[in-house]
Amino acid sequence: MQEVELSNLSFQDYGLEHSKKIAQSFFLNGDQDFSALINAAQTSLKDLKNLQENTGVDINKYVELYNSKI
Repeated sequence: MQEVELSNLSFQDYGLEHSKKIAQSFFLNGDQDFSALINAAQTSLKDLKNLQENTGVDINKYVELYNSKI
């Protein structure tokens, strides 16, 4: 979470920039199987929806759980 604060970006913008770096790394490796990226994006969208619907969820816990899956 400290990286997000130091970047002066919103949580969403920081996530987008991080995703772009991952995608760039993915393409540099020459891997053309997009299923892993698609699955990760779908899971992320489901988690975001759950986070928005359950406002009692601590954002720090969400980030910790998300990062543990990477």
